[in-house]
Amino acid sequence: TSTVLDLLCFAVLWFVFGFDTPEEAELFQCGWFMFGVISQTFVIHTIRTPKIPFIQDRASKQLTLSTVLVVLATVIIGFTAIAKLFDLPVMVPQFAIWLVILMAGYTLLAQILKRIYIKINKEWV
Repeated sequence: TSTVLDLLCFAVLWFVFGFDTPEEAELFQCGWFMFGVISQTFVIHTIRTPKIPFIQDRASKQLTLSTVLVVLATVIIGFTAIAKLFDLPVMVPQFAIWLVILMAGYTLLAQILKRIYIKINKEWV
């Protein structure tokens, strides 16, 4: 699942935003960094429960707070001048829309695969 969404993220960065030259490589890397951090932090909520996260089952306050803080820090770093402190370029604001779309796709695909796993194995890990 992660690999499929990474490839979709690559395609968006390469074909939609045109970050396909050596001069644009840092923007490509920044976008992939942001997606990677947010997706791997967020997917924890999907794989921790056999139920639908946030709707049927909520994580502990500590996990939810840490998720919010990591996502918020990533977005602030990636989309503001703070990025320069980390040797990153400031990401174009339009990428935020694609981040949301990619994250929705990731969550949906992970949830579907989880349901298939449960149907086959009659239990969640």
